[in-house]
Amino acid sequence: MKLLVTISDALDPGFGRIAAVDLEHESAEIVLEWCPPPSLRTSGKGFLGLAWLGAPGQSDLIACAHAGLCRINPTTWTVSGVLHQPCMNDLHHVTVHEGRLLVTNTGLDRVDVFELSGRFIGAWDQSPAWLTAERLRGCNPSRESWNSALDRGWALEAPSLTDEPFTGDLQSLAADSIPFHARKTRHFVHPNHITMLDRRPILTRFIDRSIQDLSDWSFPIPETPGHPHDGIVCGDRFWITCTTGLVVAYAIENGRLTSREVERIDIPQRTGRCGWCRGLIVTDQLLVVSLTTVRYMPPYGWADSDLSKTETSILAVDRNTFELAARVDCRSFGQLPKLFGMVEWPATRDFGKSPHAI
Repeated sequence: MKLLVTISDALDPGFGRIAAVDLEHESAEIVLEWCPPPSLRTSGKGFLGLAWLGAPGQSDLIACAHAGLCRINPTTWTVSGVLHQPCMNDLHHVTVHEGRLLVTNTGLDRVDVFELSGRFIGAWDQSPAWLTAERLRGCNPSRESWNSALDRGWALEAPSLTDEPFTGDLQSLAADSIPFHARKTRHFVHPNHITMLDRRPILTRFIDRSIQDLSDWSFPIPETPGHPHDGIVCGDRFWITCTTGLVVAYAIENGRLTSREVERIDIPQRTGRCGWCRGLIVTDQLLVVSLTTVRYMPPYGWADSDLSKTETSILAVDRNTFELAARVDCRSFGQLPKLFGMVEWPATRDFGKSPHAI
């Protein structure tokens, strides 16, 4: 099996990288390194989500940069276009559906929708417009005041927000003098991954550990066993990764997602390997995940204080035996590389290589 994975590096100037991975030979190489223009460059932020515009291997790719979508020609491994809006911040994933791009605009807690031409056509917002406007202007609301703004009730009172600035090293990164698209923001929902179940957009929400159906704002899975990152549909199951390494499948019944858990795989327990778990590919034979070394204790999504055991790698687990079928070490792809989105690559096609790849 061959696949592509996106890479960020916490210590570089903001390059976007894509690596080509061959699981059979347990090998990987960088096929694209993109340096954003200075106006879009954010230190430590590279490519995140990844999707094919059409048939795998026969169409362009779309990669999420920190504040824009990059259209990539996989034959020449060049970026042929960049879609940017000033309100984009920390884009995590993009999915393509019926000629539209659905993008998780994580830094603003919303999902934006564009035509393939780049025209904006709508959004699903997770907060009132006035609150979003305040955030764009530089306010970093406290979590308490953000929740209060959502639950106004019927009392006719002037709306207000409590600004809770970042402290320490993060303070300078969140200054309101920095353009919003490059600014550090506080996430309240942290929408990670968007996928389609028929015509229903299904969203993974990291902070409150839920899965939301945006077609009717319902929560078919009100609580997941860990903080969810990726979520994909495969046959009659909806699969998620949790950042601790749990991979869980839920039943799809009568075209609707349910909370009935039908399969659970604990990657660290099964393989003896652990790391911050994001990317996911599921086939009839394999379950493939991406892991990233955990450098410090995050506020959400991790409990084990022994970080020395974590690693940056891609693991393939045999779905029949639950044994580790392949492992690709990705530590060499940067000083502090982080792995994000993955897509399959046609098994019979060579990867090629960009003249600008490292």
